[in-house]
Amino acid sequence: MALTKVRTAGFADNAITSAILPTGAILQVKTAIKTASQSNASNNSFSDITDLSQSITPRSTSSKILILCNISLSSGDDATGRSFRFIRGSTHIGGGSEGSRKSVSFFGSPMSGDTNMAGTTSMHFLDSPSTTSATTYKVQMTGYNSGVTTYINTNISRGGQAYDDIAASNLTLIEVQG
Repeated sequence: MALTKVRTAGFADNAITSAILPTGAILQVKTAIKTASQSNASNNSFSDITDLSQSITPRSTSSKILILCNISLSSGDDATGRSFRFIRGSTHIGGGSEGSRKSVSFFGSPMSGDTNMAGTTSMHFLDSPSTTSATTYKVQMTGYNSGVTTYINTNISRGGQAYDDIAASNLTLIEVQG
């Protein structure tokens, strides 16, 4: 039996363009997954989390980019937690604003002094990049006490025991019709 091409009224070659989709429709999804561990001893200085970077090219300047992020982490017994921020290109986005206080996108929970413990922190943010150029988003982190190391995707002991599992962290970008 021969296949026939079906034409839908108003759609050339069955192509659906973003111009005819309703506001809020999902146009594309990109994700970055970090499966290896990483240590970070930054002290009041933000640094990139390796592999938590992703590029997306919005189809319209009115598109929104929904950023979803989960980070698995552990840190030493200082119990001060960690701060994270989203970067679009070279610009920090999604942070707080109050006087001269440092703007961050989200916090990592204070960690236990138990080197076998780890946790997960997450954040989402709806960005309006107003561009149709390829745009890179990434996640950065910092700590506040010198000499304290934070571990991504693993606990501190990393000793090969049954409780020394390896997790994954991810950054997902969803283009939403504006």
